[in-house]
Amino acid sequence: RRFLAVYGPASRAEVARWWGVRVPEAGRVLKLMEQDLAEVECGGSKRWVLKSDLPSLRSARVVEGVRLLPSFDQLLVMSAPHSEAIVDDAFKERIYRARIAVWSLPSVLVNGRVRAAWKLQRKPGRAVIQVQPFKPLTRRARSGLEEEATRVGALLDAEAQLEVHLA
Repeated sequence: RRFLAVYGPASRAEVARWWGVRVPEAGRVLKLMEQDLAEVECGGSKRWVLKSDLPSLRSARVVEGVRLLPSFDQLLVMSAPHSEAIVDDAFKERIYRARIAVWSLPSVLVNGRVRAAWKLQRKPGRAVIQVQPFKPLTRRARSGLEEEATRVGALLDAEAQLEVHLA
């Protein structure tokens, strides 16, 4: 229940991966919980969600704005199997690295979609935030990126310096 409350809707394979069990075992657990679950379709595949979460899922909207996500951000790690919801196929190799587990690089989220990669370079008194958009950013996205860079600089008690170079 806790997993589905945080990461749902989820497939049997995602539940199994999170628990560290085989898919059939995860399926048996989901079967035991079926009175509390609703089946939904996401990206053409069957997934489960807590019935109590259906109203908020149905009313969910994409959050507008720009966010700098760190490596291993749960949005990227847990969405890896169905990442088409937030990452265009053409850009996946720039964000995900296959290793022992899912490895995601620091990413720029613009209106709910990954639109760039970024890295931080610390210099005395400065936080240099280097961004590589996958395609040109809109003026509004660029403005949001500047605001987000300023927030990161403040968190690091440093002056933010934003550098944007098209990938």
